This record gives sequence, structure tokens and C-alpha cells, in this order.
Amino acid sequence: MAEEGLNLGVVTEIVPADQRETGAGEVAERLTHLAPLRLAATKELMGRIPATWAPHRVAGEDLIRSCSRSDDFRGAVQAFVEKRKETWTGR
Repeated sequence: MAEEGLNLGVVTEIVPADQRETGAGEVAERLTHLAPLRLAATKELMGRIPATWAPHRVAGEDLIRSCSRSDDFRGAVQAFVEKRKETWTGR
């Protein structure tokens, strides 16, 4: 089952059972460096997909729009242009 998740792209790596806690800690650490609004929107979107799946529309379009209008998004674009690390505010 883990290999199937890896092949589908929903799992990024497989770790041995005795290394689960370490592996989870490493993933959590990487997540702390990502945009908080995008993470929250992704979590919400994952919960919506089964209930709203329709091939002709984008599930969570409102979430994408909301994140794209955020201060974090504008700040990340500015940081990219200035070739510096972004600073996430969650706004």
C-alpha cells in the first residue's frame, strides 16, 4: 500500500516502521518552512475533494484565490524578485 501511495504521488517517501517518529519529525520540520496559508488551504482542500470532485472545475478555487491575494503571497513574490528568503506571517 505504501508503494502504491508513492507511485500515485501522495507519499513522498517510505521509511521503515522503526523510523516512523524520526521521519515524521523531519517532515514536520520541513512543513514549518512553508507558507501557513497555503498549508491550511491544502488541508481544507484535501477534505473537500471527495465531496466536490467534478472534472470540469477546480475544487477549492476559492482557497487558491484567497491565498493568491494574501500578504504572504505578495511577500513571497517580492522575496523571489529580491532573491531572498521569504518570511511567512499567515496573513
